[in-house]
Amino acid sequence: SLKSDLANVKKAVSSQKDVEKGIHQARLIRAHIETMVKRNSGVPIKNNSVLEEVEEIIRKRYSDSDPSFVDTVSARAKDLMATGNGGNLIVETYASDFLDLLWNNTIVDKVGIRFMPTSTGNLTIPKILSGLAAGYVGEGGTINTSTLTFGKIRLSVKKLMALVPISNDLLRYTSVNVDALVRDQLIKQLAQVADYAVLYGKGGDYEPRGIANTADIQVEAAPQTTVANRAMGLEMLKKLGVKNHTMDNLTWLMGWDTYVNLVEEREDGVGYRNPEMSGGVFLGYPFIVSNNVHKDSTYEDFFLVKFSEFDGIQGMGVQIVASSEASIPTANGTLSAFAQDYTIIRAIVEHDFGLSYGHAAV
Repeated sequence: SLKSDLANVKKAVSSQKDVEKGIHQARLIRAHIETMVKRNSGVPIKNNSVLEEVEEIIRKRYSDSDPSFVDTVSARAKDLMATGNGGNLIVETYASDFLDLLWNNTIVDKVGIRFMPTSTGNLTIPKILSGLAAGYVGEGGTINTSTLTFGKIRLSVKKLMALVPISNDLLRYTSVNVDALVRDQLIKQLAQVADYAVLYGKGGDYEPRGIANTADIQVEAAPQTTVANRAMGLEMLKKLGVKNHTMDNLTWLMGWDTYVNLVEEREDGVGYRNPEMSGGVFLGYPFIVSNNVHKDSTYEDFFLVKFSEFDGIQGMGVQIVASSEASIPTANGTLSAFAQDYTIIRAIVEHDFGLSYGHAAV
């Protein structure tokens, strides 16, 4: 009983830490938005420095309620100004927190992928394409590795950007948590695009290469059926098995039509074929349902992926800036921040990811 209570307390503490990360990040974003609105409205800011004004707003607002947060922001702001990086909004202490919150909303977090940080923007990962490097040998014998062929996967960070327009009236007069609203909108937009890239990214210089576009992925020559079923899942598992993949770290990625078909699959004398799906697994492996999975009027994609063969790198920070003068395209034309009294927030993160082996996905 005590062990169970302790586990629950640990979960609660971990959850609270995540909430605190989000609160601190949102406070910084809000302070920066207010600073930009002041500056672009002709209101003087401290020493004509965005970073110093942000620090001042944080100090006045949270000195009593959260002094440790104020101390952290002040210390990092001084470091950034000393190194000439005073134009950055998000001090390093909170840049990683924003990225954690972002990835917590994506497929890559649900399957346990962790991004390796890189300061150079590139990472080359060697891999064995074929052959063996193990065998029985006699005394003084050597292993024959002549059948080994090597390859590599090269990752280089790609730039992912989101734009969020916020009404200045909302900033001036509302009592709602505009800071959290902005942060959540940025994370939501970035996460949706990143999830799509995991599945269908085209690769190249500007976009990660998604699972569907990876060389040697195991794909059926033609759609096999218009209704996903248990037999299809078993055939997909078999395809991984015959490529000598171990049956661990597997995850199904499916759309809503596939999910419904599998949940409703029945057989005379047996009843529902996949009752385990109520527990989040299909044929013993977890699944994720995503609106980003391609579908048309007849067919829908269905993936099985060994995510232990999925690698990712992360740039060293995140850039968030605000402008009251920028313009952005919209469905109905162009939104001018200055003419229509908006502040436009832009967030940029840099990362890359991809499968080490195409045949690790079906």
